[in-house]
Amino acid sequence: MAELISWISYSPLVALLLLGAIAFITPPIFEQLRLPTVVGLLLLGSVFGPYGLGAFSGDSAMFNAFAEVGKYALMFLVALELDLSALGKLPRTIIAFGFVSAGLPLLGGAAIGHWVLGLEPVVAWVLGALLASHTLLTYGLVQRLGVRRNDVVTTTIGATVITDAIALFGLALCLIVSGTQAGVVAGVSGRELMSWELAEFGFYCLLILVGLNLGGRFLLQRAGHREETQLLVVLLAVGCSLLISWVMGINSIFGAFLAGLAVNDALGSGVIKERTALFGSALLVPIFYVVVGVSLDLNGLLFSLTENLAVTLQLLSVLLGGKMLAALCVRAVRPYSWAETFTMASLTVPQVATTLTAALVARQAGLLSPDLFYSLIAIVVVTCSLGPLLVRRAAILLIPQVDEGEAEPTSPDAVQRPWVQKLSPQKISLPSQTDAQTNADVKADIKADANPQTDAEADQLVKVLVPVHNPSTQANLLGFATLLAQRSSSSQQLPGVIVPFAIANARSRMDEPELLNALSRSQQLLNESVAQLGSAALELEPLMRIDDNVPEGISRAAKEQDVDVIVLGWSGLDLRSRLLGNVTSRVFSTAHCPVVVTRLLKAPDDLQRILVPVKAATPESLRLIRLAQLIAQSNGAAIKLLHVCDRSTPLSQIRHLEDSLTRALGQSLENDNLLFRTMIHRDPAQAILKAAEGYDLLMLRSVRRRTAGGMTVGDTTTNVIRAFNQSIVLFGEPRQSVPRR
Repeated sequence: MAELISWISYSPLVALLLLGAIAFITPPIFEQLRLPTVVGLLLLGSVFGPYGLGAFSGDSAMFNAFAEVGKYALMFLVALELDLSALGKLPRTIIAFGFVSAGLPLLGGAAIGHWVLGLEPVVAWVLGALLASHTLLTYGLVQRLGVRRNDVVTTTIGATVITDAIALFGLALCLIVSGTQAGVVAGVSGRELMSWELAEFGFYCLLILVGLNLGGRFLLQRAGHREETQLLVVLLAVGCSLLISWVMGINSIFGAFLAGLAVNDALGSGVIKERTALFGSALLVPIFYVVVGVSLDLNGLLFSLTENLAVTLQLLSVLLGGKMLAALCVRAVRPYSWAETFTMASLTVPQVATTLTAALVARQAGLLSPDLFYSLIAIVVVTCSLGPLLVRRAAILLIPQVDEGEAEPTSPDAVQRPWVQKLSPQKISLPSQTDAQTNADVKADIKADANPQTDAEADQLVKVLVPVHNPSTQANLLGFATLLAQRSSSSQQLPGVIVPFAIANARSRMDEPELLNALSRSQQLLNESVAQLGSAALELEPLMRIDDNVPEGISRAAKEQDVDVIVLGWSGLDLRSRLLGNVTSRVFSTAHCPVVVTRLLKAPDDLQRILVPVKAATPESLRLIRLAQLIAQSNGAAIKLLHVCDRSTPLSQIRHLEDSLTRALGQSLENDNLLFRTMIHRDPAQAILKAAEGYDLLMLRSVRRRTAGGMTVGDTTTNVIRAFNQSIVLFGEPRQSVPRR
């Protein structure tokens, strides 16, 4: 064993492979144990570090490089994933809560540091600044519970921008003051030198937030829609910010954070932003946490929880008390319930990304003693473990229920269209005035006169876009689209519209032989699709497009044709698709309408047993259930609604959920065609897989979750899809776009 450890420690390549393996294996294991991933990465890093088994050497050039790159990547991701649009939703409440939530722990920490621990004022203020921020570690939990649209969640998300900025800028000012005290030159007073340093730092912030933002916008516009070029612009922005900070003598973590804010505002909401965040959170950030753990001595951590327990508890009390008091201050001016107030306070408890990185910088600058550093590490471990528990207890009381007045009974006339929201109430009018367009309008008018429809009937029509690419799965895909498009009422048959869609992939030249071959193949696929759909009572509008980007081509065509839903075939889920994305994930990111992804192992008419997991009676869940009812109505299938909860869930809450679903669906949940069952299990994915045995169709919602700390949280949907070997339907709806300022 000793020889193996020695071999690993002297072989950088083997050490790098072990480092990557720890970063890759630890998150799913600790998610199964319901422990924070950050804790696992720090713990394993310490176990394999010089204070443990000795496999990793904290003094090696490789680990120093990973520590530096990880700091910058983490601070950049923290700023990149902040929701800047939330600041405009409840500006007064958010600003007030942000300043109070950061100010109270900052003042309390500084007071304890100076008056209780006897620290110098600069060090005391550093200690307070490290307690000011918070990490949205539990955002995935509130999203999964369906309460992310609650005002208190919006307020907390917006306040994250303010608390992180206060914490980092407070640390920056302390570093400037500390450096001024240590570097007063002859003939220049400390006050003059400090004024110069502060002015320089202010100029740097203005240069990055304004100059880099404008420059980034200009380059992104010139880059067009090419993702590779956009990614290079993002990397260039980060590099410029870090280089300027190094030249001006400013700690580079502030440069990374400011670059993230500038790029965040310039990019808005897009695929590149998601790809950058996903790559960083899946690779760079976990490795950084392991590297930080390598430098930790578990004995020092135990000392902070034993001999130095009083100091740790004092700082923890100031943190928790300040966050709770800030929420109470907001409750005094806003009509929030106690559950909402406690949820707001609980969301701000976890201290991970900003606190850990800033503490590391302060320790390297000599402003934190080892005892205080380990006390802060203990606070990080405790808060990221305590935060999810508190949020789960509080946020579960905020789950929106459907009132009786909002219930939409499921009658033969009412179940026609409730599963899809009409996002474009008016048809798109393209600015073409050619004769061909005029003739098309005349033909449309003649057709409307021959087949008059009321506005209500026209609104019941569903227009489905079906990209065709794989002939082996095309039949089931078109059959499923037919189920969605065919609409029936008690009086007449209303035909839906299917748009078989094929893309001929091209780069730049329109005379390339490859393009001609692609056009020929696309036309053949469309002809086969029309032949397969010829017997259905539907309107067919086959469409072919030349585009250099398949996912964006699908989304653009869907918007131009004003379709109501896109039906895609399954494109797999491998490591490359998780990191770089595939067609399915990119269409999810860019489409304006709902997207239904199917992996059908049977013909749609042969699907007889459907399982639909339900977390809460939210509008999104109800639309998924009604989509399942639409499928079941076409072939007489039976539906089972599955609610997975843990043992701490009150029985009254489960009954409330069942009553809400009964009122919303307008029928009993205890019949042969529609059942509601509850399963108590600590792992939702395993519970769903166990309940799905014997079912030939599983219907899930696509939910994207990520924390602002850069660490992804558990993805139940992904785990279920990987293990389930029958047909799957994945239903995703467009997210609210982030407006550009």
